[in-house]
Amino acid sequence: DDWLAFKKLFEKVWPGFFINLQNQYGELTPAEQRLIALNKLAISSKEMANMLGISVDSLRKSRYRLRKKYPEMGLMGDWWLTEIDTWMTRIIAAYNNGYTDDAANTD
Repeated sequence: DDWLAFKKLFEKVWPGFFINLQNQYGELTPAEQRLIALNKLAISSKEMANMLGISVDSLRKSRYRLRKKYPEMGLMGDWWLTEIDTWMTRIIAAYNNGYTDDAANTD
């Protein structure tokens, strides 16, 4: 099963994630656990929906329901895409201005 293989790999990176999640939010469904795990990976909504086999609109509704059910969980929406765009713009600008790793090491 793909989910079990994914879960095993995920636990190698974030040990105890699913146990802690279950301890904090015991009534989470397996679908909600998958959504939270994929959300932690900070991948795009389109990729996440594709991995779950649902539409992007269904994904947004699922996130909304989860945020409404557990507001303290703090699930992020798509705001981080703007942040990534900002970081990428800065990185590209630094590269275009001749920034190198050597320039950062001035000791």
